[in-house]
Amino acid sequence: MLKDMIEARDTQVRFNPEITLLEAYDRYQTHNRSEGKSPRTIDWYEHRIGKLAASFGWDGPMGEFEEHALREHIVAYKTNAQTGTPLKASTVNNHVRALRAFFRWAYLQGFTQTHLLARYRPPKIPQELIEPLSEDEIERLLGAAKRRGRDLAIVMLLLDTGLRAAELCGLSVRDVDLARSTAKVMGKGGKERIVPFGRKTRKALVEYALDERPDAGADEAVFLRKDAGRLRPDTLRLLMQRLRKRARLPRLHPHLLRHTFATRFLLNGGNALMLKHILGHTTLAMTDRYVHFVALEGITAGRAFSPVDLLGRKNAKEAEHTEPAEEPSNGWTGLQLLG
Repeated sequence: MLKDMIEARDTQVRFNPEITLLEAYDRYQTHNRSEGKSPRTIDWYEHRIGKLAASFGWDGPMGEFEEHALREHIVAYKTNAQTGTPLKASTVNNHVRALRAFFRWAYLQGFTQTHLLARYRPPKIPQELIEPLSEDEIERLLGAAKRRGRDLAIVMLLLDTGLRAAELCGLSVRDVDLARSTAKVMGKGGKERIVPFGRKTRKALVEYALDERPDAGADEAVFLRKDAGRLRPDTLRLLMQRLRKRARLPRLHPHLLRHTFATRFLLNGGNALMLKHILGHTTLAMTDRYVHFVALEGITAGRAFSPVDLLGRKNAKEAEHTEPAEEPSNGWTGLQLLG
């Protein structure tokens, strides 16, 4: 498909290298809006291309960009300007993906002679195991959130469904079916899905709606600010900062609750295919990381069958009766060792 697009570009598009970065950016964002890209994606490109403009200026012609200069920009970006420390590979990868998409579009529009970043390969993102919240940490978090009904309902819904921050903030009253204990969620790429939640979360939602939720007027958002406006992701981040201090959980952030939900869902007997649907993943490969988390539990239990420990024993069953394997104090010990 890309080959066909390039051939169409070469035969139909007039080379126009004099257009400035600012003009190209404005046209690109118009293109993205016309393609139905979400406001979050539009903001993402604004932030990333803004970083590019900070290095090169908005007034420079697109035809003067060179591959080497863009690579130098990426090398400089890899280091935090304030602290001098290297940025995470995921942060750099995110930046490069945005630039590659922009310069691919610019080439197809005839603003550059070639696709300047076609040969650039973003750094691989290490598959790090993220330690979910333990039962004790969850209890502390729920205790800290109980000061306000809205906060408790938010935390319980995140823990019970694995919703993303933007999905939670976008939830409307009409999307929640309390009779069935389900919520209809608009996820990434405009894909809608149904997620279930438990009776305790349902109770928290009902209590918030009846006792605390302000009159929203025309706004039908489930979660509202004090001024009756829709809860925004930045407001949710501030809430997590407050709960982080109260619950003494320095690593708390909304996405950690998503990881915690997914891991506990599998530990409680849920299957990966169902988890894929609830999380809104497009492939099982994206869900597979949580399967690896849960597999650590089996690895820990597997110590009871150590070939070396069982040398000289008649069989593993006898060893199991004479020297039972040490049980972890809770279901998360195997994961805590990773920290």
